Amino acid sequence: MLRAGSVPPAALDAGEEGPGIHDLRAPTIRRILRHIAGAEYWYLKRIPTQAQLPTEEPRDVFAALSAVRAAAEPVVRGLFLTAPAKVVNVPQTTWSGTFTEGWTLRKVLRRALWHEAFHIEEIRRHLEGFLDRAAVGTT
Repeated sequence: MLRAGSVPPAALDAGEEGPGIHDLRAPTIRRILRHIAGAEYWYLKRIPTQAQLPTEEPRDVFAALSAVRAAAEPVVRGLFLTAPAKVVNVPQTTWSGTFTEGWTLRKVLRRALWHEAFHIEEIRRHLEGFLDRAAVGTT
């Protein structure tokens, strides 16, 4: 994600054109990056840590990504060395009831990596579309 800083600033907030109308709710690269930062914070809360987690999300999306990763790195390194298989049971409530889901460091990392890979592809498509529109002068 460090390369996300090289995305043209205009592309960060460019939406996709709908059928004749600009949908303001459409995901933008900035919204996707903010979502990734939020999800990584959520995943971090699924593993045992005494670390001080950020209590407020920075306004700048790149600062948010940096903050959550700065908080995650020592936690992940420490757990990898001391308790890689420790299970944390997190109660979840959904429309179908309440259940407990076990989370390990491996599960958190696997989910976070899959989630980020999914959204990197989404960002790539957005950026490709932005650059295509810029080439023909429609951005």
